[in-house]
Formats: sequence, C-alpha cells, structure tokens
Amino acid sequence: MTNLLSVIILSYIVGSIPASVIISKIFANTDIREYGSGNPGAANVYRTVGRSAGAFTAFFDLFKGAASAIWIARISYDIHLFENETVSFIAGGAAVLGHIFSIFLKFKGGKGVAAAAGVFFVMTPIAAAISLIIFVSVIIITKISSLGSLISTCLTPFILFVMSFYTDIPKNAICFAIFIALLILFAHRKNIGRIIKGKENRI
Repeated sequence: MTNLLSVIILSYIVGSIPASVIISKIFANTDIREYGSGNPGAANVYRTVGRSAGAFTAFFDLFKGAASAIWIARISYDIHLFENETVSFIAGGAAVLGHIFSIFLKFKGGKGVAAAAGVFFVMTPIAAAISLIIFVSVIIITKISSLGSLISTCLTPFILFVMSFYTDIPKNAICFAIFIALLILFAHRKNIGRIIKGKENRI
C-alpha cells in the first residue's frame, strides 16, 4: 500500500508540472494565465503564443499522463492488491488530477484533456484513436476546442463499452473513462456555460 501511495503522489506531482506556463514563458516571455482565456492549457497557448508552442504544450501534457501510466505505475507492480493495469489507471488518474489541480499553480491548472489522452493512448490506443478522430472532427466543424474535448471525452466510455464486445480491453478501462469524463465535465463547467450562450472562444 505504501508503494501505491508513492505512485499516486509522484504521478500527481508529475501531472502538476505546468507545461503551458513554462513553454509560454520560454517562447514569448509571457504568463499564459494573463492572456486569452486565462486557462493554462495547450489550446490557450496555441491561440495566444502560436502553433509551435501549443504543440509542445500538448505533447508535454500527453507525456505526463503516459509516463505516469507506463513508468511511475511500475513502482507498485510488486504489490498484489491490484492488477497492473488498474495501478496504471490509478497513476494516470492522479496525473490528470495534478494537471487540473496543480500544486505549482495554487491548485489551479488546465482542463486535463491532454494528460488523460496520454493515458488512453498507452492503455487503450484504438479507443484513443477513435476519440481523437471525433475530437478533430468536432473542432473542424465548430472551431471550438472545448466542445471537441467534451464530446470526445464523454463518448470514450461508450467507445470502450462497444469495443468490449469484440476485443479485450484493459480491466477497469471503462470505469477510468467514466471518471475522466466526469472530471473533464467539471473542469469545463465554465466553458459549457459559454458554449450554451454562444460565447465560447474559437480557434
């Protein structure tokens, strides 16, 4: 259990690393929280600082989730309370929580979408690819990144559920996807309000 606690804490700290703040400072010597939507996430960096900075931010955030699920989770692989895959999902979930409630930003952060995507891409790559297609399609049609994030994330549990009839998926993948969907909905609560009012930022 001590090892599992170490996994959770370390994954949370890694998830908390504010890539958007660091990269916007490097690329434009600005604090991304003071520009655009004020959200320290890849989409705001893309809109405010530029494509390259936005791409680097997205990659780093993806890496945080993936690294937690692949490598940090291994610290706890010697315990028998959980299957390895479940520990990876727990580590990934802790990284997403760190991204949204960053200890380095006074428990404020991004929306957690890229970090969660990193976990899905290493644990359920086919479902992640389908979700990515949905995400990109929604953005192309609406030009609203938050709407793409919301729709693709909320559809992921259903994608995994359908896939479970045709192929093996990691244990607890659907439970993790539901947890992430609820977390992303919470993180986007203000965006949802702006979308309803037709005032959400567009790319």
